[in-house]
Amino acid sequence: MFNTEKENIINDLAKELRYEVYNALDEYVYKLLEKEGLKKLPVPKKSSDLTLEKSFIYASTDSFTNDKLIIIVNGCGAVVGQWSRQTIINYGLDYGTQISYVDKAKKLGYGILLLNINDNLRIIDGKLELIQGSIDGYQHFKTVWKNYIQDCQAKNIAIIAHNFGGDCVIRNGMILEEHFKKRVFAVALIDSPLNVCCESSILKTVSML
Repeated sequence: MFNTEKENIINDLAKELRYEVYNALDEYVYKLLEKEGLKKLPVPKKSSDLTLEKSFIYASTDSFTNDKLIIIVNGCGAVVGQWSRQTIINYGLDYGTQISYVDKAKKLGYGILLLNINDNLRIIDGKLELIQGSIDGYQHFKTVWKNYIQDCQAKNIAIIAHNFGGDCVIRNGMILEEHFKKRVFAVALIDSPLNVCCESSILKTVSML
């Protein structure tokens, strides 16, 4: 009995410590993105400073005026600017964050947009509330496309997506089909199995990119 209670206390403390470490890591990466000149933008775009139920993305200052744009989509469990917290912890910032991709994109003269597909909930008055316009990764991508990408000046768009992020890209590419194909010239999928979106029409969309 005593051992079980002790183990529960230790497990609770470990979870709390892990949460604090992850939260500090996220904030540190956000600061690195801002040092790179990227700015935080609300999702949905119409959200005000007082809106609690909103997500966010990061964008370079020229992301909507540059004729070339790179969109980086995080994967399952990751937050904007990161590929994986565990990879950061095990192998460092160069491998676990998207900073090196941001640097390369800047050198190549691209505007940059970093999505945040897993940011779907907020705790409001002690209750979990879904973020309208970002209730899941698919809707997050769709909202960002409609709010920010659709009317930007980029005619040449490249997308880099990690695991689940790839599925969000392909499924939205199917929905946005003609507009998507007209502007997106390349999609790079990192560790993103397509068996979760094996419908022939989706695979057809991929082949057209």
